Amino acid sequence: MRRATLLVLALPFAAFAQLPLPYATGFDNAAQQIGWQQYRTGHLSTYAWGYSGASTVSPPNLLYHDYPVGGSAADTVRDWFVSPVLDLTMGAWFTCRINLFSITGSTMPSDGCALMLLTGSADPNNAIVTQLTDFLPLVTSGNTYVQVPPVQIPSVAGGTRLAFYYQATQNWLTPGIDDVLVSPLGVGVPEIAATAVQVDVWPQPNNGIFTLRVNDAADHVLAVYDARGVRICTRRFRERTRVEEELAPGAYLYTVSDAHGIKQGQGRLMVE
Repeated sequence: MRRATLLVLALPFAAFAQLPLPYATGFDNAAQQIGWQQYRTGHLSTYAWGYSGASTVSPPNLLYHDYPVGGSAADTVRDWFVSPVLDLTMGAWFTCRINLFSITGSTMPSDGCALMLLTGSADPNNAIVTQLTDFLPLVTSGNTYVQVPPVQIPSVAGGTRLAFYYQATQNWLTPGIDDVLVSPLGVGVPEIAATAVQVDVWPQPNNGIFTLRVNDAADHVLAVYDARGVRICTRRFRERTRVEEELAPGAYLYTVSDAHGIKQGQGRLMVE
C-alpha cells in the first residue's frame, strides 16, 4: 500500500498571483507545489492529500490520498486539494493522469473523486463550487495510470481555482494524480485519438534540452507551444527525438500528432 510522505496544510493564499496558461505541474518539487493547499471539510482521518514519491508516470512525485482507515460508518472524509489562482478568463482545457484505485475495482455510494472549479475563494466553504468532471468512472483494481480525456473549463473571471475533491468513508479508494496540464482553449485540442501513444519526456524539468519518445515506430510530429499559444518549434520523428531550444523558464505545452495530423497525445514541459 502506498503512503503519502508529506501532508499539506492550508496556508494563506493572498500572496499568490494569478498564473497564466499553460499551467502544468507534476508535483515533483517545491516550485511545482507552490500555491497548492488543502482544505478538510469532513472527518479528519489519519490520511490526507499529500505528495508521494512513488510516481511511475513522471518521477519522482505525484499527488496522492490514502484511504481513511478506521472510524465509524458515519465518519466521511471530504478533502480538497486546491490549486493556485489561474487565469481562466478565456477558458481552458484540463487533463491529467490518474490511477483511481479500489481494491474491489468498484465504488461505494459514499465515494467521490472529482475535479471542481472554485470561484471567489480558495476555501470550498466560501467559494462557488462547480463540478467539472467526475473521476469515479475511471476506478480500477490495477495500478495503471490513464490519461483523463480533456475537460473544457468555461471562461471565468476573477479569482478562479481548480480543486481535486476526495470523499470516502471506509472503502479502499486511493487516487493518485500526476502530470496536470491546464492549456489555453486556442491550443488545447478536445479529443485525443483512441490509438493514442504513450509519450515520455525527460528530463523534467529541463533547460530547453530534452528527449521525447513514443512507444511505436510510426511517423510523428512534435509541436511545442508557449503560454500565449505560439508554436515554438516542430519536429518530425520516429520513436524518439532530441530537442534543443532556447526557452525561457516556465511551463510549455507539447502535442504529438501522427503523420495525418491526428492528435495522439499532449503534455507539459517545465523549463527552469
